[in-house]
Amino acid sequence: MKYVYKAGCALLALAVIPVLYFLPFCYLRVSSSLLQGSFSQEVSLQWLLGPKDIRTSNRTFTQALESMDYKEAWESLGALRTPLIVFLSALALALLVALAVVIFALFTKKRAVVTSLSGGGLLLLLVAVIAFGIFAAPFLDGSFDPLTLLGEDMASIAQGMGTIGSMLGGLLSSLLGGLGSGLDLDERLGGKILQVDSLNTASAVTTLLILFVLLLVWCFAFHIIDIIRDTDRRQPAGKKLSPVERAKKKAKQQQREQKKKK
Repeated sequence: MKYVYKAGCALLALAVIPVLYFLPFCYLRVSSSLLQGSFSQEVSLQWLLGPKDIRTSNRTFTQALESMDYKEAWESLGALRTPLIVFLSALALALLVALAVVIFALFTKKRAVVTSLSGGGLLLLLVAVIAFGIFAAPFLDGSFDPLTLLGEDMASIAQGMGTIGSMLGGLLSSLLGGLGSGLDLDERLGGKILQVDSLNTASAVTTLLILFVLLLVWCFAFHIIDIIRDTDRRQPAGKKLSPVERAKKKAKQQQREQKKKK
């Protein structure tokens, strides 16, 4: 049974590595009032670190990333950097915890340590989910303009286009009456150039949560088995007598039988 326990813990923990690399940990959907369209992208480590040909599925998002000044974008996040750091750190620590589970499960007999590590990994992932929710909230409620990530110049241009659009739309509406409203120029240019419709954790985080829950269940199941075995071993069994003691006991029984006959 101990080899089954070790193999199960190691396989569940090792599955964390491909999940973190191949599955998306973030889903983003953005719409544009100017272009009257939207695009979405699932972001994974494979998508970020892999070859460029895997990023051709969404050229709009790829070109935006390639043209972005990451240092300026990082500074523009301001207070949002803290929850983002917590999210990324929690995922990195969860990976280290998974590797520690593999080592302790395969090379030691400390099952309590493996169980504690599994619980710690689950807590880290819950922290990651909460931190990402805090990070995404300003994007979703519109209090943070995603265009600022592309630089101050782009944000200024977008703001100017919105102001001009509002003025032109209002002017055309007053000059052309009903026809002006049909052109919806005010709505297209006066609104936000980019609006984040969805920004949340994706399948990688959900799968990691499931893996660590399974690890905990697996560890507790074997703890229960150990408790049952220890209980069975501690139950008093019939005392084994030595040959001399058996002979004495037999002699006493014979004496009792002789007394009864008399």
